[in-house]
Amino acid sequence: MDNLYHHRRRKLQHRTISYFSASECAFAFFLASIFIVLVVVAPARLIYYSVLEAKGECSERLSYIKRNSPVTALVGPPGCGTQWVRYIIQQISGHHVGNIYGRTGASVVAVETNYLNLVGPVDKVIVVVRSPFECLRVSFDGLYSKPRQIVASRSRYLNRNLWENHVRSAGKNWEKYYKTYLAYDGPILIVHYSNLVTSLRSEMHRISQFLNLNPTKLKLDCVARSPISIRFKRTPVKLPFNPLAFVATNIQNSIRNSEKVIMDMLNQRIHQEEARKESNNNRITLLP
Repeated sequence: MDNLYHHRRRKLQHRTISYFSASECAFAFFLASIFIVLVVVAPARLIYYSVLEAKGECSERLSYIKRNSPVTALVGPPGCGTQWVRYIIQQISGHHVGNIYGRTGASVVAVETNYLNLVGPVDKVIVVVRSPFECLRVSFDGLYSKPRQIVASRSRYLNRNLWENHVRSAGKNWEKYYKTYLAYDGPILIVHYSNLVTSLRSEMHRISQFLNLNPTKLKLDCVARSPISIRFKRTPVKLPFNPLAFVATNIQNSIRNSEKVIMDMLNQRIHQEEARKESNNNRITLLP
């Protein structure tokens, strides 16, 4: 009797355990996995990337390049916007941009500097172009604003030993910088700061093509919406007074003449680059 009881009990347990087939169990596990991804993982990732985007970090972790790559110099005079372009390149590539005081060469996607001749041999150059008066304003605010302020006080601009002397010396250097950059005879990309402000996405595509990058739309959208990009668009901050009113007319005219000289050189160089591209496209490769 006991044997019969135990036999029926084992048979009932066997039926209970094998109530679901193997395929049904696998399907149930699949549905549970989908539920966990949709309800737990996806929202968590969305929150994570939202936090990164709010901080302007469109690439999770920047890295150095482990293979040999062309050495690209990112150049511009002080206050002319290389920091913004540096940020753009780092975020759309996921790689570090170096500088002459730290890591340079093929391990970084580009090297940021004011002095092209200090980088060493380079394969291509990105030149950031900005109005001299805007560059002078930004560089002056950077030198003489108080901590946690982005603009120098009115008294700093009224001080001729500071503002006017800064305009005189930095204005001359503005022209020298660009003449040095445009003397480079290799591949060059001209990026106008004003175009970054009005057509950021288009300029990011140009930079990506020049550096042979293929960023995702998600990264491009992130950089475009980034608070860092928004901050750069708004500098220099508009002042309730005209800072040029405190600069002698002859100094202003000298800077405007320098700007005209550089713009003529830039237009000439742009035509040369277009001719170079057309020549490369029309070049016939002879088969051996």
